[in-house]
Amino acid sequence: MKSSSSHRSLARVPAVLALWLVFTPGVASAQKVSADEKGDVYYADSAGHRTRLTGEGKDSDPCLDPAGRRIAYVHRAPGKMVSSGAGEAQPTELRVMDADGKNQEVLVRSAEGKKPEDILADFASPTWSPDGRTIYFSSAAWATSGAIHACDLKKKTVRFVLAGNNPLVVPAGEYKGDLLVQQHRYFLGGGSFDWFWLFTPDGKEVGPVGETTDNFREMYFEEK
Repeated sequence: MKSSSSHRSLARVPAVLALWLVFTPGVASAQKVSADEKGDVYYADSAGHRTRLTGEGKDSDPCLDPAGRRIAYVHRAPGKMVSSGAGEAQPTELRVMDADGKNQEVLVRSAEGKKPEDILADFASPTWSPDGRTIYFSSAAWATSGAIHACDLKKKTVRFVLAGNNPLVVPAGEYKGDLLVQQHRYFLGGGSFDWFWLFTPDGKEVGPVGETTDNFREMYFEEK
């Protein structure tokens, strides 16, 4: 399997999920964040006024916090590639900044790891907990799967949660705060599949969601 973004190539994120990377359900107004093909982050207020927040051409996957005040995003960092089960992975940083682009801060930097779950590199899909205290994100790990980590913003610590790709936090409703994660699993009779599953913030399985998340979103997500 090829290096760098290989943990994201398995069952590529459906278009409906890609929208979650730039829109946070539960935010009071229609604020949006996005990243263009050049690698710059943009913020659009409720009136649709769009402002560029970064300009190095190295940023991606912005996600607005539930209060609409801060943005988490991935920054492509300099340095040597990081070894992972999926090959050589891009060094990256998990960053946050205010919605106006000020107070940029590096939360997590890439690091080698003796075990796949300890590797930090090629970050993707940051997503906020409903209380805005934790950011979940994926990192390169195994040949067939990434690893989901959680960054505690107050303690400035990072912990491994579970194997998987494309983490998304349920913002409201019965499963508020739980994680939707895409996992690569195997049938007993041979073959594999990539389904979405629901987990608690500590990585305990709640149950299967299916090949897509459409029905689950209709039932449990509150969008405005």
